[in-house]
Amino acid sequence: MLKQRVLWWLLAALVVLVALSVAQRVTHRRAVSRPVQALLSDQTLDLTAITRITLGWGPDSTAVVIERLPDHWVVRTSYSYPASQQRIDDLLRNLGDLRGEFRSDKAEVLADYGLAGDGAVAITVFGQDFQPQLRLLVGRKPLGSVGEFVRRRDSSAVYLSSVSLLSPLGLWNGPARPKSSHFVDLQAYKGERNDIESLVIDDGGKITELVKVFPPPPPAPAVADTGQATPPPAQDRSIYEWRLKRPREAAALKTKVDAILNSASTVRAIDVADPDGDPLAYGLWKARRKIDLGLRDGTSVTLFFGAARAEAGDQPAGIYMRTSLDNSVWVVRESVVNAIFVKPEELRTP
Repeated sequence: MLKQRVLWWLLAALVVLVALSVAQRVTHRRAVSRPVQALLSDQTLDLTAITRITLGWGPDSTAVVIERLPDHWVVRTSYSYPASQQRIDDLLRNLGDLRGEFRSDKAEVLADYGLAGDGAVAITVFGQDFQPQLRLLVGRKPLGSVGEFVRRRDSSAVYLSSVSLLSPLGLWNGPARPKSSHFVDLQAYKGERNDIESLVIDDGGKITELVKVFPPPPPAPAVADTGQATPPPAQDRSIYEWRLKRPREAAALKTKVDAILNSASTVRAIDVADPDGDPLAYGLWKARRKIDLGLRDGTSVTLFFGAARAEAGDQPAGIYMRTSLDNSVWVVRESVVNAIFVKPEELRTP
């Protein structure tokens, strides 16, 4: 009787061992049969059909919202300012045909990849009719890797992406809250410096006026034998000098005035502000500091500079600015302002 009971126990143990072996083989087969490189979306994304991209961090699924308009992209979470086409192209390029190398499908180890809880960046891509086409979570970047660990929101399968998804978001040190300002086109003003022929700098009522002086045009060529006059050669507008007209007329130092021209003709901001905000709070209502750029065609563009903005959270410190072209409010570095508002005595020739 005892011997029979032992045999039954041995048989039961054998059955358990066989079941465990079969389960282990099935699990191993599933793991090794998964493709090394897998497409992370159901199908290759049609980049031309994408209408919206949202970036989330923690409980905030719309930390950054970017939308496509008929002729350009806008950053909805930055007062709908136009987006940088280059930044959008960089992101779309890496999202298109996104592939990854399989690493794990165990939910209990997602934290090891930075893909559990609120520590991952959420990317959602919307197609036509604003329907979600791709939902991704992006975790940490392994040392020496180009890409990051990623997974779809509806799956625990973890992949190492073939390209970086954090770098196009302005996140070079790992997952963090994305910033809307990274995607805004921060070109506050860009003019053609050869088309700017005069500068009128108003520094709190102290006026400095400078004008370009061009050399005499070349003489008109002689009339050809055909009897038709040959058109005069175009004047080289890159050759000029500067002359100070106000507060006192004098020859001006070309290198120093050209430095002002360079700073005023191409102004790049570091942030934006609400264009519907109070201009008094920005110091842009009857701004005390401005520069008027006189253009070759007789028109002009004015750059207005207002109050200083203190650093607060992820908002950088700077000076509020706008132009006469629209009501956009920019924040520029103080160094830009200092480069434009130079005392007239520093501009005169010795």
